Amino acid sequence: MEVLSRVGDSCLSAIFDLLSEKLKEYLSNQLWDSKEEIHAHMESWMTLLPKITALLQHAEENQVANKFVKSYLDDLRDLAYDMEDILEEFVIDAKESKVGPSKRQRIISGVKNFFSSNKAKPNQEINSMVMDLSSRSQKIEYGMRSLGLTNLALKLEDRSHKVAAKRLPESSLLEDKVWGRDREKDAILQRLLKDGGSLEQDFVIPIVGMGGLGKTTLARLIYNDEKLKGKFDLKAWVCVSDEFDVAQITRTIFEHVTGKSCDSDFGLLQEKLRGELSGHKFLLVLDDVWNKEYGQWDVLKRPFMSGALGSKIIVTTRNKDVGMMMRGDDGVYNLALLQDDACLPLFTRHALGKENFDAHPNLQDVGEKLVKRCKRLPLALKTLGGALRVKLGRDEWEIVLNSDIWSSSEDKILPALRLSYNHLPSHLKRCFAYCALFPQDYEFKEKELVLLWMAEGLLQQQSHGKKQMEEEIGHQYFHELFLRSLFQQSSTNKSWFVMHDLINDLAVHVAGKIFCNLERSMGDEKLEKARHLSFTPHEYEISERFTILDKLKHLRTFLPLLGDKTCLYLSKRILHEFLPTLNRLRVLSLHHYKIRELPESFQNLKHIRYIDFSYTSIKCIPESVGSLLFLQTMLLCGCGGLSKLPMTIGNLIDLHHLDITDTSSLKEMPSGIGNLKNLVTLSKFIVGKTSGMMTRLSDLKNLSQLQGRLSIEDLQNVLAIQDAREANLDKIHGLEKLVLKWTTSNNDLERTTSNSDLEQTTSNNDLEQTTSDNDRDELVLKMQVLSCLKPHSNLKSLKISCYGGENFPPWVCDPSLFLNLSSMKLNHCERCTLLPSLGLLTVLKELIIEGMDSIEAIGSEFYGRHGSFPSLAELVFRNMPKWKEWTSSAESAGEFPCLHRLVIENCPKLLGQLPSNLSSLKEKFKKKSEMNQDACKKKLEYSLLKAVAFIYGL
Repeated sequence: MEVLSRVGDSCLSAIFDLLSEKLKEYLSNQLWDSKEEIHAHMESWMTLLPKITALLQHAEENQVANKFVKSYLDDLRDLAYDMEDILEEFVIDAKESKVGPSKRQRIISGVKNFFSSNKAKPNQEINSMVMDLSSRSQKIEYGMRSLGLTNLALKLEDRSHKVAAKRLPESSLLEDKVWGRDREKDAILQRLLKDGGSLEQDFVIPIVGMGGLGKTTLARLIYNDEKLKGKFDLKAWVCVSDEFDVAQITRTIFEHVTGKSCDSDFGLLQEKLRGELSGHKFLLVLDDVWNKEYGQWDVLKRPFMSGALGSKIIVTTRNKDVGMMMRGDDGVYNLALLQDDACLPLFTRHALGKENFDAHPNLQDVGEKLVKRCKRLPLALKTLGGALRVKLGRDEWEIVLNSDIWSSSEDKILPALRLSYNHLPSHLKRCFAYCALFPQDYEFKEKELVLLWMAEGLLQQQSHGKKQMEEEIGHQYFHELFLRSLFQQSSTNKSWFVMHDLINDLAVHVAGKIFCNLERSMGDEKLEKARHLSFTPHEYEISERFTILDKLKHLRTFLPLLGDKTCLYLSKRILHEFLPTLNRLRVLSLHHYKIRELPESFQNLKHIRYIDFSYTSIKCIPESVGSLLFLQTMLLCGCGGLSKLPMTIGNLIDLHHLDITDTSSLKEMPSGIGNLKNLVTLSKFIVGKTSGMMTRLSDLKNLSQLQGRLSIEDLQNVLAIQDAREANLDKIHGLEKLVLKWTTSNNDLERTTSNSDLEQTTSNNDLEQTTSDNDRDELVLKMQVLSCLKPHSNLKSLKISCYGGENFPPWVCDPSLFLNLSSMKLNHCERCTLLPSLGLLTVLKELIIEGMDSIEAIGSEFYGRHGSFPSLAELVFRNMPKWKEWTSSAESAGEFPCLHRLVIENCPKLLGQLPSNLSSLKEKFKKKSEMNQDACKKKLEYSLLKAVAFIYGL
């Protein structure tokens, strides 16, 4: 007799599985002062947790009903989270002891220390928390015995130890084909390519069908089809969803068409859009439309009528009435379920990576039965196939085929989707359930989600094999969910992802009440049980909206999901009273809220891992943030007013990501940055003017884990060549983009002032000699510094800005070093008289040279011996006032074989012949110049029969 209930919170088993691993780690590491009584309680938890995990997994897989067990689920959930919280209290104690009171007092002088509040906490309170949890766990165990579950738990636990975890194989599988829809695709393409008739006659093309039929997939493939390339002047894709906001849809279309934002009122916005579309042939996709009110559609389409003949709008909708309202009955494409002959190859491609069973004939009969169970629905075929991708045993497929879920009717989730979730590994179940925080059609970035998973402790190291960075594990998890079709690429931007509506419903279903989206859960009496909260921000956030926070003292996630509003205002009561009391928070985001300062009480958020204050008005990060020892991610991107980081930042040894991109007011950084050996993201590093409290270039030597982009600024502050040598940039393997920047100083003005003071006692000759010697010393130092900053060969993009040397070190044009460098920019290196031999760089595709005031001629030195810029596609010269001559290399035949774009702007003295072999250029654009037109004409007389030049201001 089955005794386990249907699990409302289906991710519970995954939560307990993770908790068991953490408890095992804490017990083995002895992270607290050894007390026999506490240790005994922990050991008893360790015995109970695997049993609970096994039972919950069994309940999820079998989906059988028993109302008596259901009442235990809420208790189990709260027990798991509270156990993890108490374990972290011990870890905090251990971290505190490593920092040490004397160091804290020295660094956080005058600031009430975070640790003092914890030290003041009586030991009895910790003991009481442990006793309470033990009492609750004993009640759970008693309930298991009374329901006869103990023996079953032991059997299931033993079975779970024998099941090896499997990794999903790597694949480049992308949505490059639509199965069984060739007829509809060809017919729609034919209509799109048809120009005849009036604008309204064949204007709208609706694609109608139930959820999961592939409407969006079909529209996306048509939208990107090669046959349409060059056929439309403008293209835009808008996900509409169930809220048909005419103003917002219009604004989104305008932004897609122009690449610019627009904050105008609706009337003016429509006029601007009408002007942009006027006379242009456009293709617009309105995806997932639900609105049936003709009046709103009539208002939305008014600007479209200014478009040229042949303009088209593709609409995807689940409701045929929507299609008929927009187009009429004769032009609607009603998608049916797939034909049988299309179902099997779609399923096998996702399950086996092939379009048949040739490599696995033993699975064919079971696979065909599973395909029939999916009832010809594409989404069900894809997700179930993805779930079986690592299960190649016939018995495993038969378990799925014979599951009771196929006959279940207790919820609205498609059985195939539910089975796809049930057969996920536990680590993926946790991560997928977390996505219940996202509303339907919410688009997210991979890195954004990985950092949230990391903050919530959902990423686990494998028990065997090489230890990986948490971020690497997170990207693997993301990739596996993507291959299982639980995530899909956004139709508007390939770097963003989205979940299908039915997949989103699945995430909400399995997550239960612990993951809550505020808008979706309004009025739910169990909202106070939530541990993770997301919401769509309002322009003005008032405290009444968040009174629920008074009841959510164990909340772990406070996550606004940015919509169309980018300027938000937050009630002081929320910031100063509500949020600081949520001392279990792991994730706190306040991005785009116009907050200027943080309350000191934020130091109470001792469990915090993830802080996002991007695009706020914050001016400084308080010193107390240095006491948040669990902090892994601090995002400050776009904080234009930020001028100070805390001197205590060196305490944050777990910090992995510090994003200070676009923080123009930040002019210095504390020396503690060099202590952050786990940093993966550091977008900017500012060399300090003085040693001691501020950063030195040599502090980079400890940051060998850095990845992505790094901008090293204020290099003029390097006073000792040893600092540059010790930076060890060539040891930072993960850097892909590097900016080396000197800041132009007012040296000339300073010297003039100094000269006037010395005139009475120093002769002019002596003064000139002194100045010349100083200049020479500075020049040599700058050249030596750049020589020492050779990056690793993995670099893909390099920018050198305001460098004051007369020439560049050899590594700048070393083809054996730059095996991956595709982009280089030399910017305002005003003393340089010769360009480096960049023609030797075999993979360089983009080269921008601007503000090189001392360059008068470019010749063979630019190409290097036998160099020819073999891969260069774009070459730009700007603002070079002395440049007069550009000659080809005598040793290099066929230079610039791949050049597609050439820009020469504001180079008024350039005369004579340009390189002759520019036949690969593809466009011709010529702008009138203020200089003599005959001279301009002569400069364009070079192989322009096939060539193109973008020449501005010649």
